Order: sequence, then structure tokens, then C-alpha cells
Amino acid sequence: MEQEHAAYGFPFPPMHERLELLEEQLEIIVRSWTEDRRALPKPLQQPRPPVIVGGSVRPRTARLAARFADEYNTVFASPEELRERRENVLRAAAEAGREPLVFSLMTGCVVGRDPAELLERVGRLLARTRREDDPEAFIRERRDRMVLGTVEEVVERLRELEEAGVERIFLQHLVHDDVDMVRLLGTDVAPAVR
Repeated sequence: MEQEHAAYGFPFPPMHERLELLEEQLEIIVRSWTEDRRALPKPLQQPRPPVIVGGSVRPRTARLAARFADEYNTVFASPEELRERRENVLRAAAEAGREPLVFSLMTGCVVGRDPAELLERVGRLLARTRREDDPEAFIRERRDRMVLGTVEEVVERLRELEEAGVERIFLQHLVHDDVDMVRLLGTDVAPAVR
């Protein structure tokens, strides 16, 4: 993200240059873990730590993932987009002559025991992210790109994402002091999707 580069004083070159740098760094990291005997320390995981490449599965990042990674992590996508992205990852792996990569999703998550608690939590999320959206409108507009709803709706959504090809999910929870939502995910949602 350009904002992050600016905030930390890093240059933000054009996309093609950033992808060339990514390819170079992935190759160096993987080679230093697996082939270069001079590179120390060696990782404890064998043959190496898992590498995750992420994005919206454009052709070049899919090829880089197929060459260097163990997992492709995409973000904030609808089930239809996920199916298409998953196919692109599978195609890139097949073209590289390798087994399919794990396909994962990172997306926002808000869950409530009932509609009133969901609205309250969405309101807290909007305040935390300094947005003035109407919570009900936010839910309607984001429902197909996030894990968002009551426990029952979230369980249904997670199953829908699995059917779309998602094998692992990273749930982004930005209201860090709301540990009750984390507890709700662990006690009510996780057992229902095992």
C-alpha cells in the first residue's frame, strides 16, 4: 500500500518494479533456506518455513506463487471471485508442474449472537476505523466480501467460502479490545464448522 510506504519512508516504485523486487526476494529467501549452505541460520522447519504469497491472483503473482510459495492468500473477495482466483492458482501450479498450493483468504470479520449485537459491533468497527457509514448499510454492502453476521450466518458463510475453494481463512478483527467476539468465534462458530 502506497500509504504504508510513505509512512515509513520507503520508495513506492511502479508495479512492474515491485513485482521484480518480489521475485528477486522470494528467490533469494527460498534459495538461502534450501540450497545456499553459507546462509545461516538455517530454519528449524524442514525443508523450509512455508511461504505465503498474496494478492488478487493476477497472472504474475500466481506464477511467482507457483514457483516459490506453499500457499496463495487472497483478500476480500466474493465467492464468485474466489472460484475464479482459485482456478487461476490451480492453473499456475499445473503450468509449473507442481501440486496445487493451499488457497486461503484474509477478510474482515464481525459476528454477533443476534442482529442487535452484530449492529453494535459493526458500529464499534466503524468508529475504530474512523468511518461514518451507517452500520446497517455497511452490513448490506459488505456481506459478500466479509465474514459478517450472526453466529448462524457466519457459519453458513464459512461453509460457502469452503465450497468456493478456500482451504484456510484469516479473520481480520480490528476492534482489538472486543475479546468477547474472539470468544464467540471460539465457542460458537469454530465447533459448528469443524
